[in-house]
Amino acid sequence: MPIVKKPYVRNNENLKAPNSVEYVTKEEYQRRVTELIRCKNDPIYFANNYYYIVSPGKGKHRIKLYAKQEELIQAMVDNDRLCCLASRQVGKCCFYKSKIKIRKKSTKDVHEISIGELYDNISK
Repeated sequence: MPIVKKPYVRNNENLKAPNSVEYVTKEEYQRRVTELIRCKNDPIYFANNYYYIVSPGKGKHRIKLYAKQEELIQAMVDNDRLCCLASRQVGKCCFYKSKIKIRKKSTKDVHEISIGELYDNISK
């Protein structure tokens, strides 16, 4: 029996399946390339136009950054080292290779691992 590839992940039309193919006109292709370049060069534009959130009252909608959020993003772009005092719930640790320290309760041993390694270990 042949395997039928689904065009979306978990039937969610917002999540295209890996290696899916989409045919576009040359004009649409050029528009997308131009948009990608603009997003690469202006992360605040990217955030204001492509960051979405799903909330119970409004459903999926684009977020509007506050001035301080824009200031933080610009500081991240302008500086290769940045110290930011922020609560741990703000979602700032989003890179697979971001290093964290964990402590095993039973032995009190401390280990440094990446967020990705931690995620891989707890999702097994």
